[in-house]
Amino acid sequence: MASLAQNLVEFAGLSDVIKIRVGSTSDILTGICEELGSQRVGVLLLDHGRGQGQEEPVHEDLQRILDSGVLAVHALVVAPSCLQLGSSLFLWQMIEASRAGLCQFDLVSVPECKQSLVEDLVCTAQWSSQAPQGWVPGPPPIELAHLAAECNLVHSRASRGLIGPP
Repeated sequence: MASLAQNLVEFAGLSDVIKIRVGSTSDILTGICEELGSQRVGVLLLDHGRGQGQEEPVHEDLQRILDSGVLAVHALVVAPSCLQLGSSLFLWQMIEASRAGLCQFDLVSVPECKQSLVEDLVCTAQWSSQAPQGWVPGPPPIELAHLAAECNLVHSRASRGLIGPP
């Protein structure tokens, strides 16, 4: 997806104002903060759950980004694959951010890209303000925490070939 976006930016002649960064948040966030200085990120795509290896859960990445202060007021955050690994805690984070007046978000049902008969959710969030320093979502309901743990366990087993199609 990033190469398609980069090509569109080049074709539109906007490569001097739009920069696309690809990588794990832990690997690229410090460099982005240093490069931008007082500028902020206006659009953020959190494309997790695509089987890219050892990526951090999406809710942890978003928390790192919020803590860094690099997200602009009125930034658009898009997260496809909201029914993937770690996403239940991300959705809780979005609910809590909305309750705190930090953002408004929508969920859109879409077919999963690899299996058209499987549903997935895309989250779009418009941030109305920067998260206050140290803001974290409240603890999720225990049932949601258990669901997240079960999903992580299933994902771990599937990635090691312990479960899956016959």
